[in-house]
Amino acid sequence: MRNGLPDSKQRPAETHEETDLAKDWITDRDRRQAETPMHWISVEREHRKTWAVTQERAFRAKPIDFLECPICHEGEFRYFFRRRDVGGNRGGSWFWGDHCRRFDHWSSLVPEWWNDLAGVPSGVLVPEPEWLNQHWQEILAAQDRA
Repeated sequence: MRNGLPDSKQRPAETHEETDLAKDWITDRDRRQAETPMHWISVEREHRKTWAVTQERAFRAKPIDFLECPICHEGEFRYFFRRRDVGGNRGGSWFWGDHCRRFDHWSSLVPEWWNDLAGVPSGVLVPEPEWLNQHWQEILAAQDRA
């Protein structure tokens, strides 16, 4: 018995492999944060309801409309979708405020009207939308081709 718990309830000692994986994850996270000019912030619980309403408006917008960020009211609410398969309706969605840098990322349906942007490297499609924010004009242009 250690720490007041029977041996069967003790967590086994970490292996070198586990600690190496943790170090790799931390290093990768730190690298991404270092590459990001400012940190992105997940939408806080108290803002989830108004954020969800704006996400719904974005999903139904055709073509992309200017939507005000529901959190800071100072910037634009931006969004991006990507289909998993050509012609499919499942994929990922990214929503973010360009001024306050709040963001949300989901596996979701993709609106029928959405035109996928060609040439987006898969490696940049991480939850934080830094690359998407930097390429916003290209995203808009792809939607104007509808």
